[in-house]
Amino acid sequence: MVAPHVSPGRRRWTPATVGVAAAAGFVAALVGLPATVHAMGQPDELRELAADAAHAVAEERALVAIAATVEATPGLLAAVHARLADVDAAGAVLLTELDAAGAQLPGVVRNALSALAADGAGAPSDSTYRAAVAELLDLTTQPVRVVNVPVEPQGIGFATLVIVALMFVALGLTALLFTLRSARPRRELSALAWSDALTGLANRRRLDHDLRERALGTGAARGRHPVSGPTAVIMVDIDHFKDINDSHGHRYGDDVLRAVGAMLTREVRRDDVVYRYGGEEFCIVLPGAGDSDAARVADRIVAAARRLELPGGVKVTLSAGVADGTGADIERTLHAADDALLTAKRTGRNRTALPTPA
Repeated sequence: MVAPHVSPGRRRWTPATVGVAAAAGFVAALVGLPATVHAMGQPDELRELAADAAHAVAEERALVAIAATVEATPGLLAAVHARLADVDAAGAVLLTELDAAGAQLPGVVRNALSALAADGAGAPSDSTYRAAVAELLDLTTQPVRVVNVPVEPQGIGFATLVIVALMFVALGLTALLFTLRSARPRRELSALAWSDALTGLANRRRLDHDLRERALGTGAARGRHPVSGPTAVIMVDIDHFKDINDSHGHRYGDDVLRAVGAMLTREVRRDDVVYRYGGEEFCIVLPGAGDSDAARVADRIVAAARRLELPGGVKVTLSAGVADGTGADIERTLHAADDALLTAKRTGRNRTALPTPA
């Protein structure tokens, strides 16, 4: 399962990059050699790896939270630990691939992607997971852009070089202080903007962004699957969720949402993307799938929900609506799946439904 990458934007010259570029130019002038200033970006492969890694870290964070906070039955705990082992192994592989692609990863990312102990002990802190997701999402925002600006030696006098050197040192220190003060809030906002804080899944805002990208044929839509190829959508709703909240409280309801979110990520295919659509409703986008493929996934999800073991012996069921279409027209497919979900709920819940023929 993968998450699409954050919307790419124009590379901005921050105080830090200005300071680095200025220092590089000064050093070249000092030694009397031609210099080249590089505004480095990330290739598509690296952006895609960073996006996959961000989703893996977010899912591992959610699974660790479930294992630590939910008074789970042995069956649920075993399922969470099994999925955690798979996600952890995938994260370690992604770390190796990111290193091979030349990514300069900070320590929090390496810590979050490194393999856990065999018993799952020693997992990173929640703040480490959040910071790692933010760093990886930052990687996905870098466009490919390389600018070469030759700087020829001009025979500058030594006194002038000393003055320029002092100016660059002051600029570099100012840039460093500014970056240290502003980077953390920016990363936190980036992480909050694209992921659901309760479940760790991609959120509704992320889904809207991905729909626009697919409609335009840009970004992640140009990755593994053609935009015009088959794409299916499953809309999922927890049956009688209001009754669960009324009977057991909203904190218990939050535990149910986390458990269902973890189950959905466990039951979908590798390239499918799970979003929390809102409230107790989830959306799954299945690139390369027709309605028969999506119906099999939906049936598997509905059956897995019946087997979920929740504290107090509470049982939940799911209703699912399935529709298929093309990647370029995925928004219409989503509306069709939503109509099918209403059909599933009207006809008794705890089932999968396809769109009613017009």
